[in-house]
Amino acid sequence: MKQEKVWDEIAPLWNEYKVEKAVRKTGLIDEFVEKKDKKVLDLGCGSGRNFFKIEGFDGIIYGVDFSKEMLKLAEKNAEKLDIKVELIRANVYDLPFENNFFDKVIFFATLHCIKGKEKRIKTLNELYRVLKPKGQALITVWNKSSKRWKNKSKEIKAGWAIKNKRVERYYYLYDYDELKGELESVGFKIVRHNFVESARNIILIVEK
Repeated sequence: MKQEKVWDEIAPLWNEYKVEKAVRKTGLIDEFVEKKDKKVLDLGCGSGRNFFKIEGFDGIIYGVDFSKEMLKLAEKNAEKLDIKVELIRANVYDLPFENNFFDKVIFFATLHCIKGKEKRIKTLNELYRVLKPKGQALITVWNKSSKRWKNKSKEIKAGWAIKNKRVERYYYLYDYDELKGELESVGFKIVRHNFVESARNIILIVEK
């Protein structure tokens, strides 16, 4: 089954069970987004679990995802928060934005969902292209060296039971040095990292 179809099918359950456990609850986004930012991209936004409402921020959040069902839920979640959101259905490696468009990009738990190194690199190039000079991106991926994944292969499939069937999501597990190298190869500068070898996620802030 195509990954787009998989994410369409799991969208309702994902929205129900994942929203309250969003990375946002760690405070990462609140620290990352500034009041002066006017255009913030949530790349691979899913159902909008990382949408935010920060006092003093009056910019627009742009949400991009390839799943139409996830975007329907993202629209509802944005309405609940009473925030300004522009939702676009697109692939993360082919973004419909001009060069130097965004002040900040939130890119949580999405890069590792892209199958094929060529498409992952293309995604990073697109991310670089749409950021303004000195713009920053907050990136998280699953960590290959974590206890959970240490003895797994680099490419895995994670199952999700839906009614009487099981669908599988694709994931690529990154090593820190590998991710850092790919980001630097497209032009990014690493400005901050939160990397603990046994932690579930690799978390980076990069700058164009």
